Order: sequence, then structure tokens, then C-alpha cells
Amino acid sequence: MLPNEILMYMGLLLFIASLASLNILLFNKDEIGEVMSNKVREFAKIIYAVGYSTVFAWLAGTMYVTSRGDREVLAVMMELSSTILWIVLLALNIFFTIIALKAGFKFGLCRDFIDALTYSAVVVLFFDSFPVDVNLGVMISTVCVVTILYFMSLIYTYKSIFEELIIPVNLYESFLGLAAFSLLVSLTYLAHFFNLQAVWGLISVGYLVLTIAMLYTVLRLRDVVRLAA
Repeated sequence: MLPNEILMYMGLLLFIASLASLNILLFNKDEIGEVMSNKVREFAKIIYAVGYSTVFAWLAGTMYVTSRGDREVLAVMMELSSTILWIVLLALNIFFTIIALKAGFKFGLCRDFIDALTYSAVVVLFFDSFPVDVNLGVMISTVCVVTILYFMSLIYTYKSIFEELIIPVNLYESFLGLAAFSLLVSLTYLAHFFNLQAVWGLISVGYLVLTIAMLYTVLRLRDVVRLAA
């Protein structure tokens, strides 16, 4: 297991980077959605990176929880997968923030951003008082992984027909879901550091938020892909 100090720094870095992305997305939500919806190829790369790293983290975590194999090997595998996911999410947030700022979008306070911070604090406090069963976390993450894999297959097809569309599919909710997921992942590192009982609750809510965001876009993509088939 990584030292507590390392977990704290990893959590803080990802927390700050996630807040930056989330703030830009919420403060500029009326304008940024259209811009992002035209960046399909870049978005596809992001989805593939997050998708594969999330699947690896899910596989390692599920094996660690359910398997009776070598616990040390499984623990190393889980630590490796979570570190890879952390690197991908951190890079994604930094990349998105830089691109958004260069495009003229700004940071700023808004009601939605304050609400997001409030909800995050409530989630941490709630699940610290009422810890989530590990098996529930595994079930929710499994549903999320299936959704991500299906979403990745739709994005692959959507890329090939994107240039033929008059109005592209709005991908804003997916970006927002990724930023919220990243924020909740950062809080799991901080929860580890402070020995809170909210870790599995945060993981469960993070996967649930990501699943809902992906499903919202999947329904749109599926209809477009079917019409183009």
C-alpha cells in the first residue's frame, strides 16, 4: 500500500485538477457544450484512455475483493491499476483545462459549482457515518464497466459518421460526468489518508455518476448510429 503522505498528495493534486475542469464546465455550460461536441476524435481518445484504465481498476478491485488467490499479488495489481487510473484522470483534467482556457473559457463562481462542492461534502460525511458494503460497490462498478464498454463501441462507430451529420450529438454530459467521477476518485484518496469509512461509498457514487452520464449520451448516440446504419 502506498504511504499515507503519497495518497494525500495524489488526492490533493487530482482534487484541484478536477475542480478546475468542473468549474469551467459548469461556469461556461451554455457555450462549451457545442465546442466539445465538435471535438469527437479528441473525445474518443479520452474515452478510450479512461475506459481501459477504469476497466483495469474494476478488474483488479473485483479480484481483490472476491478472489481467494495470493492477496499480496492482488493488492499490488489493485494499487497499480488505481495509480494508472489516477494518472489518466489527472492528465485528462490538465489537458482539458489548458485547451478550454486557450479557447477563451474562464473560471468563475456559479450556483451549480457551489452545489457540486456541497454535494461532495455531504456524500463524504454521509458515507463516513453509513459505510457502503463492498459487494454493492462491486455491483455498481460492474454496471458502469459494461456501460463504458458499450459507450466505447458506439463512439468508435460515431467517429466514422460524424462528418456527415448536420448537428452533432451533444457530449457535454459525458464530459461533466468524467469531471465529477474524477472529483470523487480524488476524495477516495483523501478519505484513505484521513482514515474515513467513506471510501467504498465514494467509489460507488463515482461509478454511479459516471454510468448515468454515459447512459445519457449512449441513448443519443445509439439513435444516431442506428439511423446511419
